[in-house]
Amino acid sequence: MSLLGEINKTSEALRFHSKSAETAGKNLAHVNDESYARQRVVAREGSMFSGNGTLTTSALESAGLEHARNVLIDRRVIGELSDSAALEAEKEIFDLLESALGEKLLNTNINSGLDDSYESILSPGSLARALNDFFNAFQELSASPNEPTVKHELLNRVKGLVNRFNEAGTSIDEIESDINSSVKSGVNDVNRILGQIHEVNKLVRRFELQDQGQATTYRDRRQALLEDLSKFIDIKVEDDIDINSSEPTGFVNVYVQSSNGNKLNLLK
Repeated sequence: MSLLGEINKTSEALRFHSKSAETAGKNLAHVNDESYARQRVVAREGSMFSGNGTLTTSALESAGLEHARNVLIDRRVIGELSDSAALEAEKEIFDLLESALGEKLLNTNINSGLDDSYESILSPGSLARALNDFFNAFQELSASPNEPTVKHELLNRVKGLVNRFNEAGTSIDEIESDINSSVKSGVNDVNRILGQIHEVNKLVRRFELQDQGQATTYRDRRQALLEDLSKFIDIKVEDDIDINSSEPTGFVNVYVQSSNGNKLNLLK
């Protein structure tokens, strides 16, 4: 091989090792970035050529980057985020309902039901406490049906119970209105994220069709978007497969399960 050929071969190898060192530094710089996955440079031999009567390969060269991502773990993270978000949403609604009804146990060590003792476990002002007081007043009336003060007390308990029902109904209506507003806002967020995933899908495919390794930055971005989406709806993610070559196209398909068990693709 000529001197220029050797120089070119050595230069290619140096470029490969330079890219490897650059990627290692990038990995260290993003060690605390949750949306970043470790990368490495893929090595491959260069093209073959004829020289001095033999076939020889050119220098070691870079074939682009690849991820240290695990598809199974990525899918598991999406599923766990979806489950956690659903539980948090349920807890928030239950907390609002508890507040609306005023239900709270003051002493969880007391194992008793409705009673008329001053140290009742039922919270003052709660719907359950109002019902408790109402039935206690009826019990007193049954014992002294002709006592005017007992009748007056029963009327007060009835008024208090009616007011508490009205207050609880108003609070529940407000909660329902807030939930409806949150659902509408969530639908807009879901559509926005789906649009961004579709755009990143196209960028991944466009880059990887050039046979320059994986589109690592775009794949990181797509995973972050999928995790954001999973906080709104329970999704399943599958790689899109070319029906002719049976190879991944670079796209991902996002599905939800309908009430009858069918898969609905959200990225058509």
